[in-house]
Order: sequence, then structure tokens, then C-alpha cells
Amino acid sequence: MGCALANSSSNVNHKEESITQTQFVLASKLASSIGTGSFAKRAIPQVEETPVQDPLAEVMPMFEQADFIINQGKNSLTSKKETSDLEEYENKEVIGFKDVDGTDKELTLYYNVTFNEEVEEDESEKEETRKGIIKSDSFEYPFISKDEIEEEQGEKETSYEITIQTGVDSFITSEQSFEEEVKNGKTVKEEKYSYTVVTNGKVSKEYSYEFETGKDNVTEIELEYNGVEYEMTSFIKENQEYLKLEIENDATDEETSYLYLKTVDENNNVTYTLVK
Repeated sequence: MGCALANSSSNVNHKEESITQTQFVLASKLASSIGTGSFAKRAIPQVEETPVQDPLAEVMPMFEQADFIINQGKNSLTSKKETSDLEEYENKEVIGFKDVDGTDKELTLYYNVTFNEEVEEDESEKEETRKGIIKSDSFEYPFISKDEIEEEQGEKETSYEITIQTGVDSFITSEQSFEEEVKNGKTVKEEKYSYTVVTNGKVSKEYSYEFETGKDNVTEIELEYNGVEYEMTSFIKENQEYLKLEIENDATDEETSYLYLKTVDENNNVTYTLVK
């Protein structure tokens, strides 16, 4: 499901760098949204008022994350290495991307890198760790990231973890895991994304999701948040884009579904109208 894994290399290769850069972007968005209630520094898509309490507004920022990953190529993610102008860090990297509102954004990373590799007869494990600071136009925080690749007899597991320290007892952790296994001559791939926000020593937000894009450009995103499972399906019908949101509450076994019409105006503002 989702993106294909890259081929193995001694360090993180181009595809894996892209995945890591995407996670830095998403983690930094969470960092910039602390205290604002917004995933990105932009207007959250508006849901037209209805007599029914609309469940979309609370989870929409998380679905925007998934959309960013799915469309990371279209979002023109770029990276350039520069000579570090801070003595304590050997590396400087500038990540550029287009935000969900179409504006150009940049993140600057300063860091040092350590590598570790263990190879045995039928398995290998590679690890790359970065420690440094991440800067944007609105914040500067210390971070640590770790990329791990494990391979064993036709199986491959890749994981990426980034932790941004936003305060003394506050941090954001972003994790990705990819598993690739050959079964009956076919490669089976699984992806999972999870995010944890800790504020003053307490978990204030925790969620995970996975996604897949099927036939006819129908995209399915599954999200688990606060004990509730959400599944959003995006599809085109009669030249109009719709979102179907299905909700399953594990505690009550209740299942509900909603259908929205998505519209985008000339200023790139997104509106979701509850159809039924």
C-alpha cells in the first residue's frame, strides 16, 4: 500500500531522503501549530454550518498531512546542501516545499551525523542518526532523527523517527515504518505513520494512519484518533470532487458516514459542504 520502498544503499538514498524530508516538513508543521489549533499556518478548510455537529473539522488537519505525503512530488519538495555557517554543526540543509495553500516555504536544518552498520550472514542493519536544530520563519527547536534499515532473507523493514523538542517537557515525535516482504514471488508492502505530541510531560495528541490509492484515482485514507477509526475516500463524480467520511467508534460500536462536496475558490480557499 502507498509508496514503494527504495533500493538499498550504504546511506540514505534519494528516495529515502525524500521520505525523511517529508517527515521533517510534517513534524515542523505540528511544531508551528502548537497553541494555534491549526496544522499549518493557514486557514483550515471551512465546513459549512449545519444543524448536525460536523466531525470533519477536528480531523481535517490530520487528513491534510496524508494528502501532503500522497502528493509530495506535486508539492515540489526540494533540498539543497549548503556550507554550514554554525561552527558546532557540520551540515546545513535547506528544504523547500509548497504548502497546502500553494505558498513557498523553507526549513533550515543544522546537524551532525553518525552512522552505524552491522552485517551478518543473512541479515544487515543500518542506522543513521542526526542531531541538530530545525529553523523556520516562526521557530527554532532542537531535534534528533534516526533512520533504520533492516534486511533479512527477502524481507526489508525501514523506519524513520524524528523528535523535535518544543519545550522542557514538550516534544513532537513523528514515526514512519515500511515493511517489504516477498510472498509467493510477489512483493507485499505496508506503511504506517504515527504522530505524538507531548505538552508539559503529558500526551496532548496521538494518532496514526495509513493510506492507499486505488483504481480511477480513488484515494482511501484510514486514521485512528482518540479510539475512533476514520476512513476518508476521495473521488470525482460528474467533474466534482467528493469526500466520503466513515466513522467507527470502538467504544460504542457505532458507525456513521457523511458525504461532502469539496470546492476551491479563486484564492485557493477550500470549503466542504455536507451533502448527507
